[in-house]
Amino acid sequence: MKRIIFIVLSLLLIGGCESTIDLEEAISIAQSNANVSDAAVIESSSYTDDKYTIIFTDNGYRYTYVIDDDGDIESFTSEAYDASADTTADTSSDTTASSESTAQTTTDSTQSTTSSTTTSGTGTITDYVSQDILNTFGVDTTLIENYSVQEKADDGVLYRVITFEINGEHYEFKMTSAGLLAKYEYENSNGLSGDTITLDDAKTIAANFAGLTSDEVTWYDIDQDDGNEYELKGLFGSDTIEFEIYTNGVISKVEYENR
Repeated sequence: MKRIIFIVLSLLLIGGCESTIDLEEAISIAQSNANVSDAAVIESSSYTDDKYTIIFTDNGYRYTYVIDDDGDIESFTSEAYDASADTTADTSSDTTASSESTAQTTTDSTQSTTSSTTTSGTGTITDYVSQDILNTFGVDTTLIENYSVQEKADDGVLYRVITFEINGEHYEFKMTSAGLLAKYEYENSNGLSGDTITLDDAKTIAANFAGLTSDEVTWYDIDQDDGNEYELKGLFGSDTIEFEIYTNGVISKVEYENR
């Protein structure tokens, strides 16, 4: 009886050491997460320390993914890539150097579970955020300064985060790979001046900014911070919106999240 139990436990332990996914499945997970085309080119792939490291290129970007043997994405990076300027295509390159490069990529990638690469000035704002969305939030694209694009993973989902400034006001759009708005943030650090508004005025300003009336928003958390600013949180449908509005009626901060 003891021998049977020992054999069963041994088989369970041996089975637990095997990789749950193979390399082909790991590549499929990485490319699906990056939402790349069928023309994506695999540059290198390896399996060390129970992790797959996969590097591939597509549509002007180079992607590096680290995926554990359970199929979970541990980290990824993406960077702008110019194939015409690439001098590393020589397939006779030293195998040892390639292995060292891959090992270094693995070391760098595993330092963070969520990583991103800024690609400032890559494309125009409307390549990432539709004109309709920009119009909704009153963005004049001719005034944009300090424009940058970042790709970030959040719970294994790839987003593009677009940030810029207009006249000292900070804007941030978090977009899905399908071009849908997931989150919007706005900050205005300009000083206080002008007449004092009431709480009802603040609600109206906030709702109008979102293209709504105050009656269409369910306000569930309202505060007046230090007497200088109204803080409002509300729901419309399944979406949440948060406002900070100076008592002179100037919006200082907005957070919108599409749930």
